[in-house]
Amino acid sequence: MHLLSGPRQSAWNPAVHVGTKPLLAPGESILRPAKYVWLAVANAWPYTFRIEFPLPPLTHAELYVTDRRLIISSVFFYLANVQFSQWYTDPPTGQDDQITSVSTGRGWFGAPYIQVESRTAEKVPLRSRELRLRIYTRDAVGLEKLIQMARGD
Repeated sequence: MHLLSGPRQSAWNPAVHVGTKPLLAPGESILRPAKYVWLAVANAWPYTFRIEFPLPPLTHAELYVTDRRLIISSVFFYLANVQFSQWYTDPPTGQDDQITSVSTGRGWFGAPYIQVESRTAEKVPLRSRELRLRIYTRDAVGLEKLIQMARGD
């Protein structure tokens, strides 16, 4: 099921659809897309570890900051899109991830990254409740400020 016809997607229950644009809820707007994602690493230890890096034309990652959530999108062959969300302030229900902290830093070879940590309300099979997502992208500091503003921090 995808966002427009069923429950919200989470890191455990991603939305899969045809197309390169993210699925948005009615009335939701994109504040800023970040199309230059060099590397995305997500882990929910001890069970889950995901890594995404661009391999044109096979796959690339995109990040969208909306007025309600952060959308991480993996696009395959410029046709199929798998996306999951981390929500700002909506109380998480079920397996929804709610952002608990946002920070920036520099990783390998001085590359800037934004780190977003979130938590689910319910225990999810084969995944801990905490999720740490680290995204290496050009304007990590600007994205951090925008996310904090959208969250009301």
